[in-house]
Amino acid sequence: MKSDYWTYHSRAEEQRMNNLGKKQHDRHYQHPKSSTPKSRFIHDLMVDFAIYLRKHADSFIEEYPAVLPDGQKMSVLKRIDALCQYLDYHLDEWHGAHGMIWQEGSDMTDIFHILAKMDNKYFSDDEFSIPIIDIDLSEGSPMSELFERMDQYRADEDGVFTEQLLPYHWTCISSGEYQYAKIWGILEAYAVKIKVTSQGESFENAKSPNIILLLDEPESYMHPEMCRCFIHKMNEILSRRFKDTDFQVILSTHSPFMLSDVLSEQVIRIDYDEVGKCHISQHTDKPYFAANIHSIMADGFFLNYTIGEQARLFLTDKLGLLRAMADHRDKLTQEELEEVQAMHNFIGNIGDDLIRMSFENLLQQLT
Repeated sequence: MKSDYWTYHSRAEEQRMNNLGKKQHDRHYQHPKSSTPKSRFIHDLMVDFAIYLRKHADSFIEEYPAVLPDGQKMSVLKRIDALCQYLDYHLDEWHGAHGMIWQEGSDMTDIFHILAKMDNKYFSDDEFSIPIIDIDLSEGSPMSELFERMDQYRADEDGVFTEQLLPYHWTCISSGEYQYAKIWGILEAYAVKIKVTSQGESFENAKSPNIILLLDEPESYMHPEMCRCFIHKMNEILSRRFKDTDFQVILSTHSPFMLSDVLSEQVIRIDYDEVGKCHISQHTDKPYFAANIHSIMADGFFLNYTIGEQARLFLTDKLGLLRAMADHRDKLTQEELEEVQAMHNFIGNIGDDLIRMSFENLLQQLT
């Protein structure tokens, strides 16, 4: 292990333990001057991957010990390639030494070269971290190639690869941004994984089956602009990934922002009737497609009122009060005059033009 599978992390940890044994608590391990946080991270990532493969190879050592790359002088990339071929040779009867595990190993080799193109500022000894604002997913960009390798991951039946080819997580983003990324990531992942193969047919030649996709409130936590663009973005992904597939999407939502992109006959409303029972209906008389989103929101299914409840109750109360004053405007008390002046000062805060004009007309009658 020390000669074939060493890591900068393990060497630093070994030195730290030696220093503790000698009670040299303040002494720190010095990495070789030729190395950088970037080179150390990439090296250790690949060695960790090789160690993972080597552990899975243990079950075949007694029967086939000679062909393992143990003790041979080679780069970590060549060691990964040799281990993947070794595992595939004993696990994949269809493809021999160049089966699924070898393909995943090739993707890891590609990831090695992609990370090598990244700016040094994104690396520490322990992680590769890039701000979302710096992520460039344009065609041919290193980040686009990186995510493509990770999206193409497929779990194998033998349990060598089960969850992810390369674990990653999002930090310092809002719940809506996380939900946005998660939804598209799931769709992309299914686009890669869902294939129907015939006996003897390679995965690459397999076709995607016809699919019904169920999405339960996918817009949760999302910014309204993300909701407004949701149908379009989903259509882009499905059109690109499932070119020869019949696709039906059934989507439940409480958001009115999506309805402007669908036809009325595609919308089913679920509400409660007067006795509290579930009521299912379609309103084909209401044109939703390209409808103004404010008009859709004004539909009683989504909102009982189009202004905030605190504002509605406040203005309703003041409107009733001013109308009562208008009935005896020639005999207003000092307290009522102060109320009129207060509303004069306040109406500039009312955002709705029609509501503001209603108050202005009433106030003109009282002054």
